[in-house]
Amino acid sequence: MYRKNKIMFISALLLAVFFVVASLSGCKNTDTEPPSNESECKVENPLTDLDWLSQKISKFDSDSTRTVKVSQCKYQTDKTGFLIEPCVGCPDAGTELYDCKGNLLCVLLGETDDPCAEYEIDANSISLIYQHNKTHTPVNVTLYDKDYLTIQRYIQGKWKFLFAKGGITGNDIIYFDNLFQVFTNDNKIIRWNTVSQIRDTLSYFWQRYPKYFPDCDYVDIMCVFTPPHPPHQRFIFYMIQNDTLMYGDANLSEPFGYNLIKINE
Repeated sequence: MYRKNKIMFISALLLAVFFVVASLSGCKNTDTEPPSNESECKVENPLTDLDWLSQKISKFDSDSTRTVKVSQCKYQTDKTGFLIEPCVGCPDAGTELYDCKGNLLCVLLGETDDPCAEYEIDANSISLIYQHNKTHTPVNVTLYDKDYLTIQRYIQGKWKFLFAKGGITGNDIIYFDNLFQVFTNDNKIIRWNTVSQIRDTLSYFWQRYPKYFPDCDYVDIMCVFTPPHPPHQRFIFYMIQNDTLMYGDANLSEPFGYNLIKINE
């Protein structure tokens, strides 16, 4: 009887060990490394080997109207990123942070509330890898204190929208990538989007407002016909700084200011 119970005990013990071993051998490590963008950055020359960056460099090289800088950096401890200054010296142009796949992460505008703070850019890791310098003398002139004939002379030609700032908070920002505008010499504005192919042609005239600003006797404001009926859009032209045209809404309660760069063709 004792021998029989001993055999049964040993059999049960071996069976339990078998199930434990089987269960352990069937377990797999489910912990995997999170996807990383670093594989995208393992290239010899990011300026030529990263397609999205190479395309941007080609556009920068063909534009003589602005100075552009591209730097490589580290963010969030060990991730590789790229800082692009698309218009050095232009007001509110900012510095854009991209990851290795070309995704825009944030834009630094030098404001107190840093929109890039969460990415923890390592300032010591920033190194310049590309710079394109403008090849002509930039235009710098105030416009709000000029008569409309002088304003027209300065604004004629093709411009590319960069961004608009204002709105409800006064700091809302809208970025443009494919929007262009031409001021013609026969009082027309031609505006089009190169992606959607939407194209508008609008006529305008000028109105003079006395004492609009304390330091000016008058301001000439552009009034743009907005079919089919008024009210017309009204714009004040403030200045051109480093080839960047700045003008704003004159008849809206939540106005935007617009920044456009001159395109010389």
